[in-house]
Amino acid sequence: MTREEKANYELDRAYERLLANSHLARELIELLIQKGLKADEIFKKAKLEIGKATGTMSEEAQDKLEEKINKIGKAVILVDIIDQLDSGQSLGRVTVGALADGLTGFLSAKKLIPGVGQVLFTIDVINLVSELTGHDALIDIKGWFQKKYDEIKNTSSELPDLDALSKGILKITMPNGDVYSRPLAESFSGTIKGGQNSSNDVLFGGSGDDYFISGRGNDILIGGDGNDTFVSYDGHEIDGGNGFDTYMLNGSATIKDSDGKGRVFLNSKLMKGGKFSYSKNGEDLYFNGSDIYSYNKSTKTLTILTGSAGNVTIENFNKDKNDLGIVLLDKDEIAIEVSDSSAKEKEESMEFTITLKNDDRDDKTFLKDKSFFFEDGEYIIVNVNDKKYLFGKPGKDTHLAKGYHYDEKVDGISATYTYKWKDDEKEEDDEKFEVIAKIDSMSENLKAKFTKNGIGTIQDDDEDDNPNDTFPDTTPALTKTSPIVIDLNGDGIKTISRKNNKIYFDLDNNKFAENTAWIDKNDGILINKTLIANSATNGSELFGNHTLLSNGNLAANGFEALKEFDNNSDGVINELDLLGYESLAIWQDTNGDAKLSENEIKSLKELGIKEINLDYENSDFIDENGNEHRQTSNVLFENGNKTSISYDLQI
Repeated sequence: MTREEKANYELDRAYERLLANSHLARELIELLIQKGLKADEIFKKAKLEIGKATGTMSEEAQDKLEEKINKIGKAVILVDIIDQLDSGQSLGRVTVGALADGLTGFLSAKKLIPGVGQVLFTIDVINLVSELTGHDALIDIKGWFQKKYDEIKNTSSELPDLDALSKGILKITMPNGDVYSRPLAESFSGTIKGGQNSSNDVLFGGSGDDYFISGRGNDILIGGDGNDTFVSYDGHEIDGGNGFDTYMLNGSATIKDSDGKGRVFLNSKLMKGGKFSYSKNGEDLYFNGSDIYSYNKSTKTLTILTGSAGNVTIENFNKDKNDLGIVLLDKDEIAIEVSDSSAKEKEESMEFTITLKNDDRDDKTFLKDKSFFFEDGEYIIVNVNDKKYLFGKPGKDTHLAKGYHYDEKVDGISATYTYKWKDDEKEEDDEKFEVIAKIDSMSENLKAKFTKNGIGTIQDDDEDDNPNDTFPDTTPALTKTSPIVIDLNGDGIKTISRKNNKIYFDLDNNKFAENTAWIDKNDGILINKTLIANSATNGSELFGNHTLLSNGNLAANGFEALKEFDNNSDGVINELDLLGYESLAIWQDTNGDAKLSENEIKSLKELGIKEINLDYENSDFIDENGNEHRQTSNVLFENGNKTSISYDLQI
């Protein structure tokens, strides 16, 4: 029996135990119903009490009341999930999005997460009923509740993890510490966590976009059809399945990827590939600085040699298709790439450069004279949006002499492609598009491949419909964006007005970069480095109200998003949060161009950040540039400095 088969066998057994013990939770809820205290009535009463809280209840009392309400709400949710499973209903509803189903609706899904704890729900339920309904007589059945509570507590160790269950995940921990986990619904999309030690876990994903976090054992991670992200330590086997997958590796790993779409990071560095150096023992070796790639043609296996950190093996690697964005250039093989470009809308055109590269050919030429890049009879025709560029020196014996069509003969190894559009006076989002090139024809003795497509950005430059509009703007709060910014030099958070800059960034994650306010070069933006490829592209990679949580919802603010990185739930982010601390980094945009350069990203450790406090306070401060500082907290540095403040900044 393979490890995957064993994991599925144990998960099947846990599923059966869940259904067999479901009567315990159901009996507790049924008791309330028998006493005429239906769940919806309790929630209505609770809603009324919370509505009266302003001015009549202390904040502490209100928090305690909501905590009690959550406990009974979680119990109702669990019974709802079990009922669906027991009755054979579609498992598609057993997701975080369905957790509030059947309730009165005033409790948001956010309040119902992380879900039920290790016990189905506690004796506080009866206290809540008494408090909200005034039925003091119910205290006499407290003994019955206590009996059921003890019964549940004694059996809960044999049940699946109930916190994970409430999120739609079947998760169990074996006696030896190994963790097995899989979604209840095939369509699941969310975070799947293993153990954070040296246990040998097996984690299964669904068909949605899953985020895997595993520990330091020999884990097996199996994705599905979505765009999955795998945060992996040493010795893991990862099957990405289909979709654009991101592999964040911190040690050795074996990767299988069905469609070759995605990217690989090793110790936070994007693996791009290299150029052929030599062959040894049936392996072709490619170098790119300190990165070494060993490719076996017969087995189609690519090994990234990392030295003491262990090797990364990619099975069934398709070299011709540049699987996972890794480009291996053979000797004399020509790389063709298209540059990126941007322009104001009023300019109505922008230029892209198509460049041919090959250092081996350059090394053979006198003084790098690009006119000698091609020898007589060699040529390549590159097609960009049906415009054909002829590179090289076609001879009389080629089929070009027989009338093969091209639009422009290129003198050298680079050509210019011009993209055009019509300007309008409508204020709109910036437009991004991709320029894709292909090879129409080339001489038989040449080898070439495309290594990069071009990305174009048309920047909207039309004025606001209201010429009298001034800053700060009056955009509704829900449309504003809120990254977490950290004061790195101790002089407070400083911002740059949107009115006085030409900075463009896709903060709201709508696929377009908009003109935005920005951060002073001496401060830093907190980022999730597991989601970036040495270039932050949108607000989902920062921490704010456009951050997607593991439950599929958007975060209320940056601090709420950051709480998911507090692995031990102690209210701070520090090195005790093994995965969380290492997954975070600071982007210090030193040149103020809103484009992340490799030298602008630093780990928390590099900057001496020891601890980030998640216990934030709300603020109504608006700075001189019209930017709202909505939430504040503090950051502790290694030198003991606590004056640096982190803001959830609305810009």
